Amino acid sequence: MGFIKTEPPFLTDEQGWELLRKKAFLDDSTTNMSEFEGLGKQMVRKCEGLPLAITTLGGLLAYKSLKEWRIVEKDVTAQFNKLQERRGYAGVRWILALSYQNLPFRLKPCFLYLSQFPEDFEIRKKRLIRMWIAEGFIPSKGEGDETMEDVGELYLEELANRCMIQVSKRNHTTFGIKTFRIHDLMRDMCLFKAQEEKFLAVIEHQKKKPAADTMSAHSILNTTRRIAYHDEQCQSLHYCGPSLRSLVFLKTYSRCSLGEEDILFIFRRFRLLRVLNLDGIILHSIFLPEQIGNLIHLRYLGLENIIGLKKIRLCKYIVPTLPESIGNLKSLYTLDLRGITAKFPDVLWRLENLRHLLLEENISWKFRLDTLLNLETLKWVKSKNLIRNDAMLKLTNLRHLAIEFQDVESEVILKSPIFGSGRLESLKMKSENSFPNLERISDSHRLTKLLLNGYISENQSLKFLPESLTKLILLNSRLQQDPMSTLEKLPNLRDLQLSDDSYRGRAMVCSAHCFRKLENLSLERLWNVEEWKIQESAMPCVKSLKIFHLESMRMIPDGLRFVSSLQELQVIDDREEFLRRVRVGGQDSYKTSHIPNVSIKAPFR
Repeated sequence: MGFIKTEPPFLTDEQGWELLRKKAFLDDSTTNMSEFEGLGKQMVRKCEGLPLAITTLGGLLAYKSLKEWRIVEKDVTAQFNKLQERRGYAGVRWILALSYQNLPFRLKPCFLYLSQFPEDFEIRKKRLIRMWIAEGFIPSKGEGDETMEDVGELYLEELANRCMIQVSKRNHTTFGIKTFRIHDLMRDMCLFKAQEEKFLAVIEHQKKKPAADTMSAHSILNTTRRIAYHDEQCQSLHYCGPSLRSLVFLKTYSRCSLGEEDILFIFRRFRLLRVLNLDGIILHSIFLPEQIGNLIHLRYLGLENIIGLKKIRLCKYIVPTLPESIGNLKSLYTLDLRGITAKFPDVLWRLENLRHLLLEENISWKFRLDTLLNLETLKWVKSKNLIRNDAMLKLTNLRHLAIEFQDVESEVILKSPIFGSGRLESLKMKSENSFPNLERISDSHRLTKLLLNGYISENQSLKFLPESLTKLILLNSRLQQDPMSTLEKLPNLRDLQLSDDSYRGRAMVCSAHCFRKLENLSLERLWNVEEWKIQESAMPCVKSLKIFHLESMRMIPDGLRFVSSLQELQVIDDREEFLRRVRVGGQDSYKTSHIPNVSIKAPFR
């Protein structure tokens, strides 16, 4: 089922004022509230009951004085009187435009950059901030230890506080924004402003236009510095001027398609590009031309999920290859190669400004990393490449790391200074064999996210996991002793996933008052667990629980009925008898009757 868009209902004046008050005031301690209320209610009436306009107005008025409220109310009233005879929320659109005009200068290009995304598009925070940095919208140095990425997150939060974006998902480990959308009306205003200022143009699939309109569109393309494609056909590329700074292809309902001549044209003509995102395009070639090395100003290169670079021609066994000239792109901050299995030459060491290197798992190519001293994100990398030239001793700025271990190299890696530096925030480790002693990880006091995929022997002990952890995923751990007795002591844990044979015991117990902050618990494919006990007062904050393929468990734990915080339960199991117990009217249904959202199903149904 696709995404279904629902519009919120229109609000009464009283409901509108209550919404405005919540957005404009953090508490009720404000003096002269009655005067604010009078002004607020007058402005709310101009919003025509539309929640978007009211929340946007609330974000605009936040932290302003009573004098400033009077100025805004005067402007709103005067403008509304001019526009009241027009249709289509003309007054509301003016309020949205006013919110843009009142943005600090530093936020205006960041906001206009959002116009490139289609309606209802789920925008990923990390990718967007990396693009902002590549465009130069973020200052190169923050306050204290703040990185450009930290400043970008603050900018995004400010746009959210001003109600100019709609947060879809928050990271439940750090509470930061994970993904967001922009409302249709807000996007219309954003796109209008971007085109008006010749900041950015969007190419979308439309019916054939009159020749005059086509000529005008070609003129816009020739002068605009940033172009975003939502169209599968890219012939209009040839009308873009050579001064283009950003070229973005976005995967929407259909993928953009580029032939070899198209890609050559891009690399030859747009030599001033800072951002090039080819995410999900269909490339009619299994090679990228050497001419990509012409783009020496490029700071962001996204090659994620390109169809063509992950093919192997049948019978000929030709592996897709990236050109050696990628080593010329010395200005690169971000190189995203996720989702492609293309071979790349050993030239990455030349990209000394690189901050984010994102690779597909299970890539075995050999390459140097020891010169990339600015790296903050490195995912995924074979341990042999971290040992080469003592790279792991030199990459002291890493904050996000994903490693695939081979043989006994894990012990060498875990002794590197990055684990005691306090900079590491997320860590993923996958091992073909067993992990060494995990004691070194205990020194990573800022580590919040940890994934361990591989055998953990009992003498390596989970007791060394740092108390800072908020998210933990264990896969294929083959633990013999119940891990809950150790994990429940982690004071900040909010998300726990035990999957794929991570525990081989028969019984599991969550004791009273355990997991005080846990919000999400996922138990998947723990084949041997027969009994799970949940004592009263355990997991007082859990909101979401997944029980997938615990094929030996006889019944839902009785203690689940005491977990009053649960909002969602998902059960997937092959045994129809077990599913009948959990469904409404079944033997275990009284244990789950307090949960608002319960999903019970067999796989593939």
